[in-house]
Amino acid sequence: MTVEKLGAKAEVIPIATESPTVSLHGGPKGFDVAIWEHIPTKEAVLFSPAEAGALPEGSAAVFRHISPDGDEGYPGKLTTEVLFAVVPPTKNQPSQLGSVLIVYRYKVEGKDGGATVTPVNLTHHWGFNLDASLTPPGEPTPDVKAQLLTIKAENTLELDSVGLATGKLSPTAGTPYEHNDTPIGHNFPAKGYDEFYLINPVAPPDAQPTRVPLSNIARTNLVQPLLVSGPDNHPVVLRSTKTGLKLGLDSNQAGVQLWTSNSLDGSGTRKKIHGGSADGKGYTAHAGAFLEFHDPLAAWLHSYGANPHVIDTLLHSSELGHAYVRLDVSYEKP
Repeated sequence: MTVEKLGAKAEVIPIATESPTVSLHGGPKGFDVAIWEHIPTKEAVLFSPAEAGALPEGSAAVFRHISPDGDEGYPGKLTTEVLFAVVPPTKNQPSQLGSVLIVYRYKVEGKDGGATVTPVNLTHHWGFNLDASLTPPGEPTPDVKAQLLTIKAENTLELDSVGLATGKLSPTAGTPYEHNDTPIGHNFPAKGYDEFYLINPVAPPDAQPTRVPLSNIARTNLVQPLLVSGPDNHPVVLRSTKTGLKLGLDSNQAGVQLWTSNSLDGSGTRKKIHGGSADGKGYTAHAGAFLEFHDPLAAWLHSYGANPHVIDTLLHSSELGHAYVRLDVSYEKP
């Protein structure tokens, strides 16, 4: 398949994974199985000196991965640096416990430094169970069906029989995919949840771009505002009435994938704080709510009705890709 942007053209040849027409996670050897290099923040090349200097000392780390031209069928040499930071509360409210910030930066280079283009859609696989730490040692981890979820989305992506996006949207109103501070288990689908929600557009004055000119890296300072505070009105919220824990999530990516760990079968191990042990059973189905922000599936193939909130995820070699997810943690007495 040919992709084109700003006059550059390249060929994308995805490698099948689950079935002949499906290439999940970028291919059989996607970034999820790559060994990332932990680098000193001051050695990051995709964050400006001002951004590196603003990071909280001792609670931030940057990881780098370089994907060579043609890796898994994708054109261009893609350099990715990902920042993870634990941020103390910035609002003078006893209920605020702090935040976790993830910032993705990436650039692509053509052969011999020439121009090229490639699709890039990064995410982080993390799951949550706000009641898991109540589990006695050796007991099964409770499922997440009683935990309350809000996703401010009017549409999910329509999928075909093998889970590929068709380019059409499916309204959430009146369906099991409408989450308005309701228990995850309410109208729970027989197959569980594995859907992409297109977040309702929000464009505050300080909205973060997804692309900036690569030549402006030295003058870029998009990290500093993210370290200060999150929004007052999060588009995604997960909370527990048992523990009082509450997570508010925000991103400049267009949507979120909700997966209720449907395929977990108890193999492997669990964290000790979740009742696990080295020789005990692992997590079972629906033991976690995974909330993975990214841009719509196959956005470089579908326009989704020319939705202005959706980018095509194509990255030109003159651009710096920038995406973030911020998770704010708070406590409300049960």
